[in-house]
Amino acid sequence: SSGINAEYGAVAAGKNRPVRVTLESRDSLLTLLRKAKDLRNSCFSKVYLEPDRSREEREERRRTLSTLASLRRRNASRRYFLRGGKIEWEESTTHPGAAR
Repeated sequence: SSGINAEYGAVAAGKNRPVRVTLESRDSLLTLLRKAKDLRNSCFSKVYLEPDRSREEREERRRTLSTLASLRRRNASRRYFLRGGKIEWEESTTHPGAAR
């Protein structure tokens, strides 16, 4: 059943806690995740949605994001981004279709 588990996440003063939401169907989940980027330009700009990940997936994502940050610091002439969980890049001075 759908619902919100308000007991999710450790309590710490001055910190926000994650909220776990269970949806009734995978289609609802995929629709919600696809539309999550629309939150950035709304009154919910500080709300972030992420899919459930196993411990191994979380660790791998943390390593990937660390590598991404390092690449961005070292090479400002390229625009690095994630697509499908993989790091991709394009030259900052070229058109967006030049991704490698």
